[in-house]
Formats: sequence, structure tokens, C-alpha cells
Amino acid sequence: MKIRSRKQALKRFLFSLSLFTIVIFGLLKLVDKAKVKKLRVIQTNGTSLFLENLFGTEDDIEIDNSIFFLDTTRMKNPHKQRELTLRQICSIESAAMSNPHMRIFVIIVSPFVITKAIKFTPQMNAILNYPNVYLKAMHLVQYTIDSPLENFIANGSIFKSRFIRAHTADALRLLLLWKFGGTYLDTDMIVRKNLSSVSNFICREHGFLNQAIININIKGKRGRNFAEMFMQDMIENFDGNEWSTNGPFMLQRVLSKLCKTSDVNEMHNCNGFHVLEDSLCYPVKGTKWELLFDEKIGNEIVELTKNSLVVHFWNKLSHMQKLKCESNAAYTQLARKFCPKTMSYCEDFFWGWK
Repeated sequence: MKIRSRKQALKRFLFSLSLFTIVIFGLLKLVDKAKVKKLRVIQTNGTSLFLENLFGTEDDIEIDNSIFFLDTTRMKNPHKQRELTLRQICSIESAAMSNPHMRIFVIIVSPFVITKAIKFTPQMNAILNYPNVYLKAMHLVQYTIDSPLENFIANGSIFKSRFIRAHTADALRLLLLWKFGGTYLDTDMIVRKNLSSVSNFICREHGFLNQAIININIKGKRGRNFAEMFMQDMIENFDGNEWSTNGPFMLQRVLSKLCKTSDVNEMHNCNGFHVLEDSLCYPVKGTKWELLFDEKIGNEIVELTKNSLVVHFWNKLSHMQKLKCESNAAYTQLARKFCPKTMSYCEDFFWGWK
């Protein structure tokens, strides 16, 4: 009887020990996760910033309440250490400052092998100090598995594109909005206002359609359907030799059906998807981008943008345009107001190239 009692006591002890170990392990994992969250954008060795993989950390994303920026530079140069420019950092800060209750995701995309490190520069502190800014790394092939883009990415078309950076961004913005809803922004914008007041929208751009800003609300009845329609059209009509086929022209094809008109100026509320006025996103059109850099009319252009949600600065055309930090041009005036921390690191020129 004594031996049996000892065996039973030993079993109870081992069971209790196992249970205790499981509980402790679980608590340690929770603590570890809390540490990771706390350190999500400030892990650095002094020269490089180490990012979490978006895959597996998607719980950070709030459905319909997130803003996404994509950097696809590594699609062309996979091994290049990425450095964000002052203008890109300004764009991110303006989104975070103007939308404090939204989560801002800056996603660095790699084609095959994920590279989690980007170059750490002092001006990165301008966005790292915002609690709603998250920097993430994305492995393109890994991330698109079990998504509407899986076969499209697997067939290799995107990797043969002449415009691989732009076309990757065209595809991924739609996938992110399909999965999570929210707003996608190009990194050459300044956000002036809170973006939560309108959903399911793009802006017309002086007779054209532009997806430099696009919002999808997936909690609504049709939001995810809109994203699916855009992705399906892009896949069916993908052309790696034409820059605009998979972006602006895709919008034109889909919205012509939704709006029952091919006249962009007649597109407004198209079965729940909204085409907003030019002035709300593109107060200065692309062919007139120099106006944003002209000191003589800086105040006039700033006044022109006062009702805009965002202001687009046409980096594809303007990235080599020099602009002194203290300039009175509209760009730097708006930057000093909507990305003040970034501008505190501006020493000579407000640069947009690297």
C-alpha cells in the first residue's frame, strides 16, 4: 500500500510539475511577445534596423483602421541595403500625426529571401517615436501563398516585368486591402487630414484615375468585392511592358463597368465605390509638379491644398529636384507643418533620392 501511495503521489507531483511548466512557458511566451511588440521598430545595432516579418505578426493590423506604405526597391536590387529618404519619412510621419488612432505600416518587400534589415539613419527616429508606426518586412512569394495572387506570383510574370517595383506595388496594395481593408498611400504624399471620414474611394486626377491613394472597407457589404474585382482584372490583363496597364488603366476598366460610364469626370458614387474630386488628393496635377517646388508661389499653392486630404508630390518626376530645408516652396512649408520631426533632421536639402 505504501509503494502504491508513493507512486500515486509521484504521479500527482509530476502532473503538477508538467502543468506548472506549461503555465510558466505560456507566460514566458506572452512576456516575450510583449517585448517584441515593444521593440517592434527599434531593434538596431547602430547601423541597421531589424524588422519583423509581416507574415506571422498580422495581429498588429487593425481591420479597416490601418494605413499601408510599400517599399519595393528590393524587387529590383534584392541585396541593396534600403535607406528611406527624408521625403518618404515625411510622408510616413504625416500619416501618423494626422491619424493618431490608426496604425501605420511601412512594409519593405523582398522577392525571394527576406532581408529584414534596412539602413538606420538618425532621421528614422522621426517615425520610430510614433507609437502607431510599425515597420515590417515581407517575403513576396511567402506572403502571397493561399491568396488570390498565389498563382499570379508563382507563374513568374511579375519577375519578368520591366517595371517590377511599380507592378509589385500595384499588386500588393490590392492584396493588403483585400485582407485587412484600410488605406494604401504612395510614399510621395503628405497627409493633411484624418482619413477615416470616407471609405471605398480613390481620387480622379485631372481626367485620369490614380491609385496613389486607395481605400477599401472590408467590413461593409461590398468592400472586399471591390478589391477582388481590381485584383482579378489586374491578373487577367497584366502587361509587364506597360507601366500603367496594371494600375491606372486597371481602375479605368473596372470603374467603367461599376460606374456605367467611361468618362472619368462623370464617375462619382459607383455602386458604393467613390471617385473623389481631384482637389482632395491631387490639387497640383503631375504635369505641373514644379509648382510644388517654386518658392515664389509657395503660399499660393499651400492655400490651394487647404481642403485636401493628401497632397501628392510626383516623386517619379520630381525626385531629383533639389529643395533647401528652409525653402518657402509649398512642399517644404507643408512638410514643416505635417512632418515636423522629420524636418528637424533636415540639414541642407530636403532630399528625395537615394
